[in-house]
Amino acid sequence: MKHSWRVHLLCFLSSLIPRKIHKNSSSMKKILIYNQGGLGDVFLSTFLIPSIKRAYPDCEMGMFVTPKTQVAARDCLGVDEIHAHEPWLRPEDPIRMKIWRLFYFLLFQRNKIVREIENYDCVLNTYPFFAGVGSLFYKAKIPMRVGFETIGERHFFTHLVPWVEDEYLVEHYKRMLHSIGIEPEPFQSPWIVPELSAGKYIIFHIGSANPIKDLPVSFWKALYEALRAEGYQITFTGKGEDQRRFIEQITDRHLCDQLNWVEFIQTIHQSALLISVDTVAVHLAAAMKKPFIVLYQSTLDIPLWFPKNGVFFNEEFGPEQVSKKALKMLHEEKIHL
Repeated sequence: MKHSWRVHLLCFLSSLIPRKIHKNSSSMKKILIYNQGGLGDVFLSTFLIPSIKRAYPDCEMGMFVTPKTQVAARDCLGVDEIHAHEPWLRPEDPIRMKIWRLFYFLLFQRNKIVREIENYDCVLNTYPFFAGVGSLFYKAKIPMRVGFETIGERHFFTHLVPWVEDEYLVEHYKRMLHSIGIEPEPFQSPWIVPELSAGKYIIFHIGSANPIKDLPVSFWKALYEALRAEGYQITFTGKGEDQRRFIEQITDRHLCDQLNWVEFIQTIHQSALLISVDTVAVHLAAAMKKPFIVLYQSTLDIPLWFPKNGVFFNEEFGPEQVSKKALKMLHEEKIHL
């Protein structure tokens, strides 16, 4: 994983400070999962919940997320409490905004959040990038604080999980559970229901929260026409006014902004194939063992975000190559009209 020299320096300096001895895991009654990343990050974090509940059936589970991503935690089986807060650190912000957000966080937010989370026995920081929250967990006096060795602030964590390059994020989460004595098998999200027979429609999920991942409308229109010519029904999914207008340049029949979280999961679950940019839809399809194709644009650390049971394009590719691969996958899955 790539870090700026500042983060490397912080990690080195932090590692020189001795860490506090952790509490015995046998006394854990409340466990908090922290992840203020995107919707896909929060969904993947839910994979830890069933294993934790098997090890500690009576423990209460909390999730620390953002207001935009709490949909992946709300009503999730096993989650008892949600803490939704905006992150103070946003990598895309200019330096002045970062400084302003930091001071606002320290002066007005931190103590409030500390009071919310101070009764937890353990926090699992599943976000593998620097987020500047280690001191928050330390100030809340959470006895067991678990995070990856890549995140910096090492002296604030009692357990550091070694980082292995070129692995899907879910595999890192398995090692995180091992580090606190929990067996992560079987490993699955509580959101995933028993497998259904596949339908005969293909889902195009055309956008994410990061526009740099998006492809032009000409690409999706050509791919749409190629697969429609083979007789397949195409269903577009998405969220927001921009994505709706984008899709309506191709067709006025779509499900953009028409599905809640549970309906979105069901729609993917009953599809024959998902073709998507790098976003939460891919992780849902992988978890449900549905065929999928990921279209990467300017994505770093692809192995971290790519589930091994799918197909991806990440260099020069066009609608012709993608449609050929899609038809081959549908034939192998014996999905016919």
